This record gives sequence, C-alpha cells and structure tokens, in this order.
Amino acid sequence: MKTHIRKSLKVLLIIIISFSGLVMISAQSADREFDFLETGISYKVLLKNGWDTEGKLLKNDSEAIQIINSLKTFTIKKNDIKQIVKSDEEFKDEDLYKDIAVEVKDTGLKTIELKDGSEFIGHITDSDTSGIRFKTLSGSVVSIKEGQIESIRSERSGYINGTDPNVSRLFLAPTGKNLKGGTGYFSIAEIFFPMLAFGINDYITLAGGMTILPGAEDQLYYFNGKAGGLHFKNLDLSGGVFYTNITSSDESGLTIVYGTGTIGTESLSLTLGGGIPFGGDNNPLLIIGGEAQLSNSIKFITENWIPTEPESGLILSFGLRFFGRRLAGDFGLMYLVDDQGGSATGGGWPFIPWIGFNYNFDL
Repeated sequence: MKTHIRKSLKVLLIIIISFSGLVMISAQSADREFDFLETGISYKVLLKNGWDTEGKLLKNDSEAIQIINSLKTFTIKKNDIKQIVKSDEEFKDEDLYKDIAVEVKDTGLKTIELKDGSEFIGHITDSDTSGIRFKTLSGSVVSIKEGQIESIRSERSGYINGTDPNVSRLFLAPTGKNLKGGTGYFSIAEIFFPMLAFGINDYITLAGGMTILPGAEDQLYYFNGKAGGLHFKNLDLSGGVFYTNITSSDESGLTIVYGTGTIGTESLSLTLGGGIPFGGDNNPLLIIGGEAQLSNSIKFITENWIPTEPESGLILSFGLRFFGRRLAGDFGLMYLVDDQGGSATGGGWPFIPWIGFNYNFDL
C-alpha cells in the first residue's frame, strides 16, 4: 500500500476515534441528566421556547422522552427541555413559568397558514367562536381571527426547531436511520442529479431519479430501496439495494447491496457502512461518516468512501448542511485520492465542490 494512502487511512482512523469518543461522552452526559425519570410517573415539562405541558412518562431514551396526557401522546427532544419536575413540584425558577398566560389545551405541533400567505408554527392554546390563541415556537402568543385562517395542519414529521429533517443520509451515502412513514424529500445534487424519496412506513424507504444532463444522448437512472428502523438506544441499523444503469444500455447495470449503522444522537453521530457491488469490479467498499450539529440550523458532515482495493483510491469529503423546517442545503468539498496517493484532479485546486438542495414534505 502506498505511503500517501497509509497517511489517508490514519486520518480516517483519527476521525473514527474522535467521533466515537465525542458520541460516547455526549450520550452519557444526556443519560445522567435524566436518570431520575421513571416511567409511569407524571411530570411537568418546560421547554426552552417557553412552552410547557404535563403528562405521564411512557418512554425515556437517549434522545427524547415520550409523554401522554388527555389529549395525545407526543415526543419531546431532550435538547429542547429547559426543566422537568414531578407534577406535584414547582419549577425551580418561577419567573421562567409565570409569563405563560394561558393553559395549554392542544399540545400537537401545528402550522397555521393565513390568507395573506404568512405562517405560524407552534401550538393552539385556546379557541372560541371568534378565533384561536396560538403560541409560536419562539414563545410569542398571538390571537388569530377565524376569518384570517387559510388552513391548519399537523406536523406529522414531528418537526421541532433545530432538528435536521435529512437524518436518513449524509451528503450521498445512507445512514442507519430511516425516513418517517408518510414523509419524503426531493433533492438535487450537483445540479444534474435529482432524486425523489418517500417513506412507505417507518421501516421502508424508496427513492429514485434520473440525470438531466443537457445535450446527452443517454441519461443515468438510479433506484434505492432501504429497509431499517432497528433502533437500540443510541444505535440505528438499516440495509438496502442500490441500482443504476444508462438509459440505452443493454447491460445489467450496477447493483450494490449495502448495510449501514449510525451510533449517537441527533446532535453528534458516527456512521459506518459497507457495500458489495455486482456488475462492476465486485470489490467491496467501506463508508465512514460523521455528523456534528453546530447550531439550530447548521451541521458539520464528513463522508468518506474507502475501497478495499487501495489502487482504486479514496474519496474524502467534508462540509456543512444548512437546514430549516422544509428546506436544506449542502455545501462540501470532495478530495479524490489517486493510486499514487495524490489528488486525482491533477494540479491546482485539489477539491471538487459538492452542492445539494433538498425539499422535505409530508403527505
């Protein structure tokens, strides 16, 4: 194996060790903070955006808690919780609680669209024949007259501010997590590579697309079927089949059978995967990736492809994802390592830009 390739593998090993250590520390810290919670006991929960609720604890895992009350069962991310106490206790700082003016009567996350085109995201706190009172995710309470409302819809994807809606993949490679049933996304990478994906249920995701290369006689089409949903505390596992071919080709195309696992939380995670191609050189490849959330709308991502035949070269990449409730954009830099350990792009600027845009939707 070439010296330069050995150095690249050492860098990847450092990435794995660093992310693994950070993931373990993050998970242990979150677990200790909520160790006192017991299922079946009623608690009061105050979120960082000022919203509060009360109910019986059904589930407590590494990333979220599940609460049930007389209205519904819902999940709250631990990162969004400011305080949680038993129902017969008071919050430690009453000033954090006393500015909530109305009793919460509907805890479901809603999006309200007004006839003038504006939108509010939050929770309905009260309603009468004239309209509703609505508490936004920022903590503001607004009164909306019935005649101003165009539509009210529930957020089935469980979106809460600060959550990346694209957790089922890195830049390109799949993670161990699946799309939620009834949700999907449309993405376009490098301008010419569109894809549409849809979660059939919480365990099966189907995706496909075709290039839109201008002036080309042939286009590349591709399909991906992914099954997963196996969740073990901080670990998610999935596997699938990817197929691609050229429109006019009489050959069987390229099929890759793969498996992948993601360990960690939504804020910090490590993904390890592998695939076996059929119809090409049939040399297995490995995938190492990581995600680290930097803020409520920015995430650092690294994705690295490692062939088992060193002469094939490595693909190293890193970059940022900017995300919101529906839209997300990826910007990264890819470095292709040739069989001599140098840049496969030749002299000059060694990186290939990676640009992707995503629109997430619920059905």
